[in-house]
Amino acid sequence: MRLIGLAVVLIVGLTLAQFAPALSVETQPASSVRRIGFLSGNSSESTRGFVEEFRRGLREQGYVEGQNIHVEYRWADGKADRLSGLVTDLISLRVEIIVAVGSPSARAAHQATRTLPIVMVAVGNPVELGLAASLARPGGNVTGFTSFGLDLTAKQLELLREAVPDMKRLAMLWTPTNPLHPGTVRDLGELTRSRGMQIQPLKIVSP
Repeated sequence: MRLIGLAVVLIVGLTLAQFAPALSVETQPASSVRRIGFLSGNSSESTRGFVEEFRRGLREQGYVEGQNIHVEYRWADGKADRLSGLVTDLISLRVEIIVAVGSPSARAAHQATRTLPIVMVAVGNPVELGLAASLARPGGNVTGFTSFGLDLTAKQLELLREAVPDMKRLAMLWTPTNPLHPGTVRDLGELTRSRGMQIQPLKIVSP
């Protein structure tokens, strides 16, 4: 968690340095304090550990909240339909960059602006989500890193088989409001079939 928080801070710093000078006068904050938007589809409580490391990383890089940087935090509390409104709110506050945690947050931010820099955290395949043109040449206004992929999923299956050698079936909880999940269900289905296993997707439509 600590390394992830520091990595995000470094990306934020580099992105501010790269993109902020090119922003229009209308998007620049009135003061010299840098303004960051932080968007998460989850609750503040569930993301507390990451936020603590994010703040620690900011301090280690010389950014002190209330002095030379201000972070506007927005939480959707698991309600994906709130994300677009939260992004609009952040943009109206003239943040210079948006840190978007999770695939729904990143996609909502990308749909709202194609000019404001977005740092994605813990998302799926950015190409499949429409956040990048390609992995080699992403283009656009989104940068950051992903935490999911077929290689990681395959490794997780291997670890499960080591723990439960006779395992033939497994269940996966998924929700249609998360843009990552349909593709994950498809990919996981292919991986399990190739290993002589079956997967039972269980759709969640409400908390």
